[in-house]
Amino acid sequence: MKYLSRILRTGAVRKTPEKIIQQILTEINLGGDMHILEFGAGNGEITQPLSQSLIQHKMSYYAFEIDPTFSKQLRSLLPYIHVVSKDAFDFEKSIPNDFMADYIVSSMPLSFCSKPVLKGFLQNILKRLTENGKVIILFHAFWLIPLFRKQFRSCRIHRFNTLPPYFLLVFTHKSMSGK
Repeated sequence: MKYLSRILRTGAVRKTPEKIIQQILTEINLGGDMHILEFGAGNGEITQPLSQSLIQHKMSYYAFEIDPTFSKQLRSLLPYIHVVSKDAFDFEKSIPNDFMADYIVSSMPLSFCSKPVLKGFLQNILKRLTENGKVIILFHAFWLIPLFRKQFRSCRIHRFNTLPPYFLLVFTHKSMSGK
């Protein structure tokens, strides 16, 4: 019930199922230096297993969470990552100018955004993605699929038969010369 009371702020209607978290973790190639941006970190359901699986590697991890209660909880739980308590749509103001992400993970409630704002945000995250880097977006709103397919032409979208249904977009950034 606590998820429903914060739905407009967090977009979460329930705890993220373990099989979805495991699918996200399988998309991450462990090893070497890692640079990760996470949007909508919430209470750490994805952040915690992802950051803990990378703790033995050199990493730079920025987790954006606008809810002050969740941000405080994440800082306490995961002191080795950068928790940013600001609007993720302005993420570029809160990371180093030269920061490029190997992985961008989002579970923000993107269906509540206007189309122009969402398109701008997606374009901005692509600018911060390394070659062969991945964008991984967890979402519920099936009507976002056409917009995502336009922005991420070669993406894969997994559907999880849960209530509510979850979708997981995975996009790997290839260089123009590699196409």
